[in-house]
Formats: sequence, structure tokens, C-alpha cells
Amino acid sequence: MAGRTRAGWAITAVFGANGLLIATMAARAPSVKVDLGLTAGQLGVTTAAFGVAAVLAMQGAGGLAAQFGSRRVVRSTVTLLPVALLGTALADDLLGLCAAFLVFGAVHGLLDVAMNA
Repeated sequence: MAGRTRAGWAITAVFGANGLLIATMAARAPSVKVDLGLTAGQLGVTTAAFGVAAVLAMQGAGGLAAQFGSRRVVRSTVTLLPVALLGTALADDLLGLCAAFLVFGAVHGLLDVAMNA
């Protein structure tokens, strides 16, 4: 790892933070299911919302990175991702949880493309 640049260390930290936040979401899924009284199918819908939002956001992420620079997109989304995760904790019903997962998924999708650029 000799010769690694400051930017190299920074993007490594971003990859690590992203992984920790996604793992946090996944680890909390069983407790969210119980807390909100969701069925397995309802929990499946919320996690599908995350995936759909991520894939849709990925479609526009390249354009944003080209227009504003991947560094700016990474800085913005890595700041927003924990806030979006907080929305999943504050949701008090299925609709709120789906909305939170849509936002979390979209921010994750943008970050995923930008950090790989």
C-alpha cells in the first residue's frame, strides 16, 4: 500500500462507510419487521423499493458525475446516505418505510456509481 494517495485513502473510506451503512440497514430488517408489524411480503416490498430506486438513480448518476464531477457527487451523497438511513429508523408505518427506502436506495445508487468513477 506504499504510495497510496490522499484521494485513494479517501475513496477507500467512502467504500467502507457505504458498506457499513448498507450492512446496518440489512441487520436492522428483522427488528423493523417486528416493530412495524410487517409481514414477510411487506418487508419484501420495502427492500424491493430500495433496489428499484438504486437502479433508477444509477441511470442518471453518470450524467451528474460528468456535469459536476464525481468528487462533488461522492461528497454530497456520502453526507446524505446516513441521513437517508435515519429515515428508515423514523418510519412508523409501511408507507413511510417504503418512502424512506426509496430515498435511501436512490442516494445509494448515486453514491455507488460516483465512487466507482
